[in-house]
Amino acid sequence: MSSTEFLNSFYKNDSSFIASSGAATVQSVEKTSNYIIYKMITKDNENLMLYGIKGGSAVMIQIGGHDRDKRKSKLLSIYNKIKVLATDKVSSYSCSLASDKLFVQGDNLHSFNIDGQWEKSTYLASSKQQVFKNKKNDNLSVSVLPVTSYKHISKSGIKGVLQHFKWEKKFHKKNTKLKAETLFVSKSKLFLIYKLHAETPNYHLIYRIGDLVYNISIVSLNMKEQQKVKYLKNIAKQLK
Repeated sequence: MSSTEFLNSFYKNDSSFIASSGAATVQSVEKTSNYIIYKMITKDNENLMLYGIKGGSAVMIQIGGHDRDKRKSKLLSIYNKIKVLATDKVSSYSCSLASDKLFVQGDNLHSFNIDGQWEKSTYLASSKQQVFKNKKNDNLSVSVLPVTSYKHISKSGIKGVLQHFKWEKKFHKKNTKLKAETLFVSKSKLFLIYKLHAETPNYHLIYRIGDLVYNISIVSLNMKEQQKVKYLKNIAKQLK
């Protein structure tokens, strides 16, 4: 479930509970992808509530008073001052290694699975990718992050995916001296596959679904290029 879906679900359940109890009425004030502000009105007073997301944590703030504009300003001031802890998990997915399959599911409930006996290997902190390795010594790297994690992505749809690839291409040219080559672009499905020309080439899938970006790469000496591209296309097909 994405942060937006989580907030909407939390607000819907909470406001429905309050309304059904008859204790107060609820009115939405402002909604964004990071927070929801609403007012809770009783016979005696009116409170403003904020539900928000900071890093991997949910935040709830309540404030009373008579001047709604000042209360809203104060709510946002408190929310903006909350710092994301360095220990917060940023990755937006869960995984399972049971039953001879690697199963990965994003917080927006889109998922894929791969046959074989996989185990967790190294963690690439710079790209926030978890590497999984199988008995054939294939390496599969996975990260699922909110689109807000990437300051260079400002556009929606496939244009945002292309922005991310352009950034990756420039990054590797400057820092690793490796060439990134586009192999396949699906404008309708919002994903791109590219090849990083390393000593052992890396094949990467960038897929944007809602407000999450899936970055998946495969490094293998057991498959030809066409097979690796097909491998990533199969993952993309499951994620749709």
